[in-house]
Amino acid sequence: MPVSPNISQEPRTGPSPFAWLVIVLVVVLGGVFVILIGRRLDLSFINKDSSIEIARRSIESKDWSTALDAIQKVPSDSRQKVAYMRVLADYLQGSRTSPQVLSRVIASLEAEGALQPADFIWICREHLLAGRISEAQEAWNRLPVELRQTLAGRELELTLLGHQGRREAALRAEQEMFDLFPDEPTIILRKAVRDLDGTLTEVHDAAWSQLWEVATHKDTNGQQAIRLLAKRKELSMPEAGRLLELCDQGPSANTQDRLLVLESLYRLSSEDGRKQLLDQEIGKNKIREKGAALAFAAWLAKIGEIDRMRDFCSANAAINTGESYLLLAQSLAEGKNWSALMELTSRGGRQVPVPPSRVATWRALAFRNLHTDDITGIREHLTAAIRVADEGKDELAMMGAARMAEEWSHPDLALRAYLLLSEFDRKREVEILEKAWDTAATLKDASALLAISERQTHLKPDVLKYMLHWRYIALLSKKEPLPPSTSSSAFEHSPQGLLVLALEAHVAQKPEAVATILQKISQPWTLPPGQRAVYAGLLSQSPDRVGEAHAIAEKIFPTLLLPDEHTFLKMAL
Repeated sequence: MPVSPNISQEPRTGPSPFAWLVIVLVVVLGGVFVILIGRRLDLSFINKDSSIEIARRSIESKDWSTALDAIQKVPSDSRQKVAYMRVLADYLQGSRTSPQVLSRVIASLEAEGALQPADFIWICREHLLAGRISEAQEAWNRLPVELRQTLAGRELELTLLGHQGRREAALRAEQEMFDLFPDEPTIILRKAVRDLDGTLTEVHDAAWSQLWEVATHKDTNGQQAIRLLAKRKELSMPEAGRLLELCDQGPSANTQDRLLVLESLYRLSSEDGRKQLLDQEIGKNKIREKGAALAFAAWLAKIGEIDRMRDFCSANAAINTGESYLLLAQSLAEGKNWSALMELTSRGGRQVPVPPSRVATWRALAFRNLHTDDITGIREHLTAAIRVADEGKDELAMMGAARMAEEWSHPDLALRAYLLLSEFDRKREVEILEKAWDTAATLKDASALLAISERQTHLKPDVLKYMLHWRYIALLSKKEPLPPSTSSSAFEHSPQGLLVLALEAHVAQKPEAVATILQKISQPWTLPPGQRAVYAGLLSQSPDRVGEAHAIAEKIFPTLLLPDEHTFLKMAL
């Protein structure tokens, strides 16, 4: 029997195919585990990136609702990152919503060094709104040329030129913008406003047709076009009806726009047509929410339908009697129906459904317009309005009384109203004291100016203007040295501040110091008349400058001065 050869077999040293599969799975799972641990087991990173990307794509396609929904889904722990702030800024700029939020986002991006060229359009616009013209120009200068040629850039340039008073350049820039973007709805609207009042019939008609085309757009441009058309006197009855249809067809027109169109329809309708229109609209508005119902009631009063307004308010449970009363009073005042307003506010036999302060203010308004020559009676009604507003701590009524006192040339009553209002309207105390200061200056009331400036300095110690006012008036009235001011070094940078330092030296009887300080005032003509009188008086104490002081003093009207300022004026004359 043949013997089979003895073939030895080497044992396998590597993993089997199954083992390789296991190893691969372990490595993959281990990698995933490491990633999860690295992200602290937070799976939301998947949604973070996708939400930002969805928002970015939606912004590019101007799908603002989808973009906002995606932005709101970004987790809070990612909202400080540049990627999130960038997409939020792009959304706010594109949708033109929440400018206050956009300002904060832009500031955050600037701090991160992540501004984009287009951001300077917004920065420039914000500076213009705040009146910072030089800063706006700097932001404009940082815009790339290609962005300056966009519609947003051109509009911004036009606004900037207007703020700079460069009228001819603005007109050229406007015409260039019209030529470059003739089909843009915003440009059509802007050009139509100009062309509708032109003398050429064909230009007017072309603008009219373009406005109607834009009015069909269901966006803010369409809303603006509807508003412009509704205000035009040449609007016909069928056209007004068409505008109302456009208002009711889309979401673009708000309540006030619709009421504006209704007013045109009411104006153009016959008596029977008006009755039918009002019956129809009253039926619609009975079931609307409170805000819209109140707006409609105010509109009824505005067009003189007082009885209709009363009936509508009485039948609408959402409108209470106080709101109805105020609407009626407001409408009577706007319609200058002073007799009816006086009768409404003089009913003592029944309980009036609003605070007495409001009634007193309306009654003062009615009395003044019915008895324009009765100064004593007008002052009595104003005084009563101020007293009752103070008793009720009614900010709105007190502000109304103060403004009426100003407009009717009773500054002493206006000052009293502003000072009382500043005591209980603490949120606006600084703003109200500014008004009180202006009124006291009109009255040449030094004691009131001193008290007001002292309060302003206490409220805002870092505001140099308030400190200057207080020390100036205090030195004029008290004629004694004041405690050193922490702001004295800052006084040296303005003529007003240097004058205060000179006055301090004068009160301290230091004539050499007075002369030295006055030499630093290089532009005394920039001082207000009263301060210029003080400057002249102090200057006259230097023998070699008497003539100069006299030349300044003789050009100042004494009636413009406080009593103590007048004393300094006489020193120089």
